[in-house]
This record gives sequence, C-alpha cells and structure tokens, in this order.
Amino acid sequence: MRVNLVKVFPLALFVALSTMFTCVRAEARQRIVGYYAAYKYTIPPDSVEYSNLTDIIVSAVHLNALGALEHKDPQIPFPSLVRAAHKAGVKVLISIGGGNPKLKGYFALVTGNPATRAAMVRNVVDFLETNHYDGVDIDWETPGNADQCHDLTSLVRDLWTTFNHIHPSWLITMAIPHWHIGASFNYPILDKYVDWYNVMCYDYMASWCCYAGHDSPLYASPDDPNGAGSDSATIAFLLSRGIPSEKLVMGVPFYGDLFKAKGLYKPGRYIGQNFYSESMNFISEGWHYNWDGVSEVPYLINPDSTELISYENPRSLELKAEYSVKHHLGGIMIWELSKDMYHGRQPLLEEIANTMRRLGQF
Repeated sequence: MRVNLVKVFPLALFVALSTMFTCVRAEARQRIVGYYAAYKYTIPPDSVEYSNLTDIIVSAVHLNALGALEHKDPQIPFPSLVRAAHKAGVKVLISIGGGNPKLKGYFALVTGNPATRAAMVRNVVDFLETNHYDGVDIDWETPGNADQCHDLTSLVRDLWTTFNHIHPSWLITMAIPHWHIGASFNYPILDKYVDWYNVMCYDYMASWCCYAGHDSPLYASPDDPNGAGSDSATIAFLLSRGIPSEKLVMGVPFYGDLFKAKGLYKPGRYIGQNFYSESMNFISEGWHYNWDGVSEVPYLINPDSTELISYENPRSLELKAEYSVKHHLGGIMIWELSKDMYHGRQPLLEEIANTMRRLGQF
C-alpha cells in the first residue's frame, strides 16, 4: 500500500501539536481543593458543587499508638461522596491528623518507630484500597523538633515508595502551616514525594491575639501592630525554601472571625468563628461593610462599633484566585466546604472556579 506523505505529514503534525498544547494546558491547570470536614456542620454529599472542584480531602481520621487509623464519625469513609466525586471526575483523599493537640502526639510516637511507621503505611494502603480513595493528606500540626521533622520525612518517603510499587496514581499531599512555623520541614526531600502542599493561609489572627485583625489578608498592612503575616508573605517564604510554585496550593477560609473590638487593629478579644451566611445576615441587620484596600479583604463592624468580623467574600476570593494564577501556584485550597452555603448555593466556591475559568486555568 502506498502512503501519501503529503497528506499524512500535516495530520501527524496537527496531532503532535494538539498533544503538546494539551500537555501545556494540563500543566497550567489550577487545582481547587476542598476539605470536607467529617463533623456536624458538613453539607450532605449531594449538595457539594463537584463541578467547581478538582479534589476533595475528607477530614479526618486519626492515629493510635500502634499506627492504626481511627475515627469517631460513623459516616467515614462517606461512600456516597466518593461515588459522586468520581462520577464528576473529582479525586478524593483522606486526611490523617488535624489540629487537635491531644492527637498530634501519636504522629511523633508512630513515625519515630520503624515498626509502627510501617504498620501505619499498611493501614493507609488498606483504607485507600477498601474505600476507593485516591490518596492521603498528612496533617501533622506540627512536628515539634528536628527529629520529628525527620520522622515526618521518613513517613512520606515510605508512603511514596509503597504507593509507587502498588498504585502509582495515588496522591500524597501535606497540610503545612503558614509563615515560619514550618521552617524546619525538610522541603528539598519532601518535594520528591509530595504531589502538593495545602498551605494553611489563615488564622493569622485568632484567639491568641489581643486585637482585632484579618484572618487571611492577601497582603500585609503596615497598620498591623504585630505584623501577624499575610498570604503573599507566606507564599514568598515557602518559595524561598525552594518549593516549586506549582506544589503550593494556597489555603483560603470559608469562615469569618468575630472579635470584640472597636475597630480594625484595635485592642480586643477573639469571640469565635462564623459562617459566610452569618456574615451576610449581619450586613442585612445593619453591620457596616468595609474593604481594606491594602490587605485586599473585607470586614464588618456592628452599628455600635463594638464588634468586628474578618471574613472572605467573592471579591477577595477573586483576587486570591488571580494571585494563584499570576504566581503560577498549584491552585486554591478551601477550609472547609460547608461554610459558604448560602441560600442553597456555594457563592465563594463558585467565585473561585469562575475566576479560574475566566483565566483559562480550570
């Protein structure tokens, strides 16, 4: 059979170029990662807007002293959520750990012993295989010394080695703290094994502070009396540690922080968290809306000027999504998916996804 090379070559070139551009788009694509908290505030699996997500991380299971995975929520592993997510092309990971200080000691105990560390790895594999999950998120908040950081690195290496042998597509992610708290992590080694880092760019201001401020400012303000930090400063610091930008997924909060204070950066005390819907209700009740043009985030002050809420709105999250794209980050991470439900929709999640679509990154 004679082949017409004049006709075949352009076709082959078109296929090659199409493949090349497809790969470029895939590399540039931003992640939208939502934590799904396994407690009473979690939205039902059929209410999640899967079309606006790339990954869901179920939070969380915990370790015991023998390296077994434990949880109190009877709905874990959320089989209906896994089925719905996979149908939409969204991957599901299980988070191990969390911010509970009573539980983080088991990380040090388990990872410091090769036998219990190996048992933990086997238990993670069993969980992923049995429940059809796509990977694991390590949320150790946080190793307390150099030895524990070394043990964390050993755990991640052992997970990667095992995954690469039996299921190479399984993902390994890590939740890492903002600013200098995670300075002792061995990022040059971890980068070899971690698919991406979920950077907790929030809680710059909370119960430990004596004045009212932004929970998650995109940029630092010179008016902040203690220089609590910002998203952009955190990202710059982590980039200075040599972490590839595409492995940094910048966290955003879907909750607000309420302070007893007479204004922004005024002396006061932290009262607690509120949902996005509660912030919207406060606006309708007469709270005054303010926009900080330096930190690029909103805040509310009550009519008596005695309370302040730092929160996120669609405008601030549009700017954060644009920041992620501009700086070639891995995307946006959300803590957590139930907290922006408002009149049956997820307006904050929608804004992030729509901004990524507008920029051709989702």
